[in-house]
Amino acid sequence: MAERLTGVAALLLAMWQFYSVYKSFRYLKQHGDKQTPAFVLVSLWSGAFFGLVMVFIGFMLMLKHF
Repeated sequence: MAERLTGVAALLLAMWQFYSVYKSFRYLKQHGDKQTPAFVLVSLWSGAFFGLVMVFIGFMLMLKHF
């Protein structure tokens, strides 16, 4: 039971992470200029990658494969 609850928590964290990446991307698209640091793109990609990892972990925990 605890594995499934942890899996649901991981999926909720992944959804929040994807929402944060999307929201940050939209903000940068509207307000970004030459003063925007170049590493922002790397941070967006790493956030999306973390979300994918959390989706994988969440599904594996819910299916009890860990």
